[in-house]
Amino acid sequence: MKVVIQFDIGADIIEIPEVSEKTLKEYQNRFLAWLSDKSNDHEYWVIIDDEKYGLSYRSCALVEWLNQFVYDNDEAVLLDQGLYEWDTTLPRLFF
Repeated sequence: MKVVIQFDIGADIIEIPEVSEKTLKEYQNRFLAWLSDKSNDHEYWVIIDDEKYGLSYRSCALVEWLNQFVYDNDEAVLLDQGLYEWDTTLPRLFF
């Protein structure tokens, strides 16, 4: 299934196996908990003076997390990015 990942006014499109909207929200919450956990070393930290200060990410971070913690065989795929128009009938996660 295709899913819109919206950041402010722009969006990306990812594709994942079919899930309910409730499951999508659960994935989003689990992803954000993992992403913001300072004990996790990933490339999405903004580091200032050797300290994890903030986060800088797009849909590729979610795709990476899904493939590492939810799916086997790279089932989550980033299809398109930097969109300002998309199919509004697709399920959407807002970040």
